[in-house]
Amino acid sequence: MSAEHVDLKDRAVGDRYHFGDAAAVPAPLAEQPSAPSAPRTRRSFWLRTSLRVVRNAAVAVVLLTLVPVAMVAVRGDKLMRSYELSDNTRIRMALTERLRFMTLPRNPSITPLDAGRALASLVEPSEKPYDAKHELVVVRRHAPWDSLKISAGMFPSAQPIGMRTTPSFDVIKAAAKGFSPAERAYLQAIAVAPIWRDVSIVARAPAVDINGARFSLPFAPGVTWEQLPILRGRQLSDIGNAALSRAAWFLSNGQRDSAETTLRTIISFGFALMDNGTTLVDQFTA
Repeated sequence: MSAEHVDLKDRAVGDRYHFGDAAAVPAPLAEQPSAPSAPRTRRSFWLRTSLRVVRNAAVAVVLLTLVPVAMVAVRGDKLMRSYELSDNTRIRMALTERLRFMTLPRNPSITPLDAGRALASLVEPSEKPYDAKHELVVVRRHAPWDSLKISAGMFPSAQPIGMRTTPSFDVIKAAAKGFSPAERAYLQAIAVAPIWRDVSIVARAPAVDINGARFSLPFAPGVTWEQLPILRGRQLSDIGNAALSRAAWFLSNGQRDSAETTLRTIISFGFALMDNGTTLVDQFTA
């Protein structure tokens, strides 16, 4: 299976970063894994001047996936309200809002329910028996990063950070130096995975019906929001982290437009959660 090349010619975004023709130059296949550092060469110049859109988009992805893990396990509005009003949260929300110009155009042919079903396919349903009474059974789309392993010597300059299983943000920089065969195989497995189709549906939808796609409606009398299962934020955050690897794969093949689209898609995906979440937990998952 080969990855689809996605061309993006959005001057409203691209012109802010002054790209030249060098953006289409493919990075060569490295004989060895990408090194932690390299001498200043024409490649490093290409990296500085030709990847600004992608790297800025990658920074945006990192901001959108900095999810407080504790938040996605919290139920109840009191704590959520206090978190929302904290200075740290206000700053983060303001910084995130400034990224909205990087979102992709909406596709009016995508219905809210279709987008909700695509979102539901990206996370495992709750394992609690009580939740099963409300939550629809949806088979989760396979996420290759759940089973892929980074062996010794791979991505030395972009090792996973914390709980993440995919390479760090620095994999974007490593793309200009080239990847080893093992690294390329790893990145390709992520890049061509069918899961990105569902991510794109959510990202481009004008609206997302999260509840209609996840729950058996109508709710029984007396059911409160605190009793309903929440989205698994860790799995959604993993998608954002994996998008960096997908973008790096496209960059290593000289497909700068596809790399940019990949990252703008995940930014749009994050805003879809923020704009359509029915609880603060859903919104902070972005």
